[in-house]
Amino acid sequence: MENEQSNEQEAKLTQQEHTVLNNLKEEGIEISTNDVSEVLESLPEDKRRVIVGALYAVEASSSFRGPLPPPEILKEYESILPGASERILTMAEKQQDHRISIEKTIVDRQTKQSGHGQTWGGILTILLCFITVFLGYYGHDVLAGFIGTTTIIGLATIFVLHKAPPKPNKEKDEVNEEETTSD
Repeated sequence: MENEQSNEQEAKLTQQEHTVLNNLKEEGIEISTNDVSEVLESLPEDKRRVIVGALYAVEASSSFRGPLPPPEILKEYESILPGASERILTMAEKQQDHRISIEKTIVDRQTKQSGHGQTWGGILTILLCFITVFLGYYGHDVLAGFIGTTTIIGLATIFVLHKAPPKPNKEKDEVNEEETTSD
């Protein structure tokens, strides 16, 4: 009775093995049937099932990256729902157009924002120059000198370098102090 069950299981496994090998062959992966059969026959039944199960898992799993599936999958979609591949292509084209539109909007807004910042910075610089001249003319030399040197130089630095001047790093100062005291 047990021999009959094991013969039936071996027949099922052999059929599964052949099915997996045929599917792999259709996908362009050729494995010598003799080699696989010899290896599988030399293994205990439980290990053989694990390997056949793994072959099924390898066969069944696939993935892709990008907006479009591979042509084989597009064919399968088309066979299930006629016109599906055209809809998928249209969806990918719309997504690309949308992405391009968003990138264009972002670039346009950044350009406008940069232009507005330059305009307001120029207006503030001219205004501070007039204030400096006005204060200097009416005898407030120290205040005029302070505004003229710090504020205008700071604004000019930002416009020339197109970024804010670096802030002093407290951690660097603390490390430098520790190095000088430890010597």
